[in-house]
Amino acid sequence: MVAAGGNLDKGRRVWAFSPAVVPDAERSSQRPEPEINKIRKVRSVGANGTGFVVANGYVVTNRHVVRDKLYGTADMIQLSIPGSTIGTSPAIIVAIAKTDDLDLALLQCDQLNAPPLTLSTEPPRLGKDVMALGYPKIGLLGKSLKSTRGSILALPGPSDRWLGYDLVLNSGNSGGPLLGDDGNVVAVNTFTWIIDQPISGGVPSDRTIEFIADHLPDFTGAASDAVLDWADVAELGAKSTVLVQVQFTDAVPALAGVEGAQVEANYYSDPSCAHCRGWGKLACPHPKCSGGGILKYRHYRELWAASKIGIVTRARRKGFKSRCPTCSGANAIKCKFCRGTGNAR
Repeated sequence: MVAAGGNLDKGRRVWAFSPAVVPDAERSSQRPEPEINKIRKVRSVGANGTGFVVANGYVVTNRHVVRDKLYGTADMIQLSIPGSTIGTSPAIIVAIAKTDDLDLALLQCDQLNAPPLTLSTEPPRLGKDVMALGYPKIGLLGKSLKSTRGSILALPGPSDRWLGYDLVLNSGNSGGPLLGDDGNVVAVNTFTWIIDQPISGGVPSDRTIEFIADHLPDFTGAASDAVLDWADVAELGAKSTVLVQVQFTDAVPALAGVEGAQVEANYYSDPSCAHCRGWGKLACPHPKCSGGGILKYRHYRELWAASKIGIVTRARRKGFKSRCPTCSGANAIKCKFCRGTGNAR
C-alpha cells in the first residue's frame, strides 16, 4: 500500500480488531457427552471491536468487525458504552460496504440513547495531532474506554485512499473514531501496518460521510475552527464511542473444534500475545542490527601518489553488511513470551 507522504508497502497489514475466538470448551480433544434435550448443536465464537454514534440510533464501525472472511456475517451484535448508564442493546446491520477497500458498516440500535459525533468535511493537515478512542484487548485491559494520541503522517493519495497516522492501535480498536483537536471525527480506525514499527490507518471522514449519506440521506458532516483541550476531546468522544461485541454461530467446523452441545452466547477475550501482538516475533534486540544485518568496515591502504622519493599510500575503509548473529538476518526473533505461537494461552 502506498500513501501520500511515504511508502508503506513493505509491511504486513493486520486488522485492529479482536479476532473471533473458539471457546475453551470447544477446544477440548474429547467429545462432550451428548444431552438428549439439546437437539441443535452449535459452534459459537465471539469477538469485539469499536464503533461510534453518527446519528440517533445509528453507529458506524468497520466492515470486518461484523463480517468475518471465515465465519461470515455476525449472527448477533450487541452495543454498549461501558461505564455509562446505557445498558447493552442488540443491533442490526443496515449496510455493509461491498469491498474491504471501504471497510465500513452501518448499524442500527433504537435503544442506544447517546449523542452523535460530528464527522469533519475537511481532511486533516499533515502533521496534525489526533486522538484515537476504543476498546482494545478487553480480556487483558478491561472494558473501560482507552485513548491514545499521535499525528497524521500520510494523507490519502490517488491510488491509496487511507489516512495514515503514527499512534498505536491494538486488537479491538477497529471501527473507533480518530478525533482532531476540534472534537470532530477525521477517520475511522481500521488497521495497523507491521513494519519496523507499527503504523496505523483508517477510512477518512469524507469517504465515511459519503457511505452514511447513501443510507441516511439527510446526513451531513461539519467543519470546525474550535480548538479543545485533549482531555475535553476525550470526554466528548467517550459519550458516543461504543463497544461492539459480535457472535458467530455455526462457524467453520474445522476451526470450531469437535462437535459439542450448544454453547451459550458469551464473549471471549482476545487470546493473542500482548507482547508480540499475535505476530509471534519481536524486533531484534541487537543494538546494531538494521534490517537483519550489522554494518562493518574493512580497512586497507591504497596507492595515493608515486614519485622519485617513493610511493605514498593512504588508509581507506569499505563498508559491508554482515548477517546479524542474534536474529540470523531475519530482523526479528521468536517471541519468548508466547514461544512464537502468537497466542497468550
